[in-house]
Amino acid sequence: MRIALLRSTAVAATAGVFHAGWNGQPWTVRPHPGVFDRRELVARQLAAQEIRIAIEGGVAAGAGDGMVDLQVVLSAFVICNRSDDGEIASNAAESIVALWHNNNFVANFTPTPEIPSLGVQPFVVTRVENMYSGEMHKQGAALWSVSAASVLRLGDDQISGAAYNLQQLIIEEATPSLQTTTIE
Repeated sequence: MRIALLRSTAVAATAGVFHAGWNGQPWTVRPHPGVFDRRELVARQLAAQEIRIAIEGGVAAGAGDGMVDLQVVLSAFVICNRSDDGEIASNAAESIVALWHNNNFVANFTPTPEIPSLGVQPFVVTRVENMYSGEMHKQGAALWSVSAASVLRLGDDQISGAAYNLQQLIIEEATPSLQTTTIE
C-alpha cells in the first residue's frame, strides 16, 4: 500500500510543478506501472508533453520488529516533441531533479489511521539520462529520465501494532533510553 501511495504523492508533487503554465504548454503527469523505454514510446499514443512516474523495486532487508526496509527507485520519464532539439525535455528533467532531491513527499501525503506516515527517507537523485536514439529521432520525440533512490519502511511495529512512523523512530534514536534498575 505504501509503494502505491508513494508513487501517488510523487505524481501529485510533480504535477503541481508542471501545471499548464510551465513553459506555456499543458503537461500530462501520470503514474506508470514500470520502467518506460523507447519501444513503449513508439507503441503508445502519448501527449505532446508528458511525464510518467514509476516506482522500481529494489533490495529489501529486515529492519527489526518485523519491518522491512525496501530500497526503492522513483523514476520520471519526460516525453516531448523535439522540435527544439530536446531543450524543453532537458529543462523538464532538471526541474524534476530540483523537486525530487532531498524530498520525501510528506507535504503531498495525507495521513490516515491505517497509514499515519509514508515512512520514506528523503530521496537522492542518482541518475539523469538523455534517452535519445535514431528511432526517437524518427518519431520526432525527446525522452529523458530522472531516477532517485530512497528507503521505504514497510510493515507494522510488532510491539504496539501501530503502522511504522519514520519521525517516531528518529525521535527514539535521538533520545537516550532512561533505564533504572532497583537492587533489593
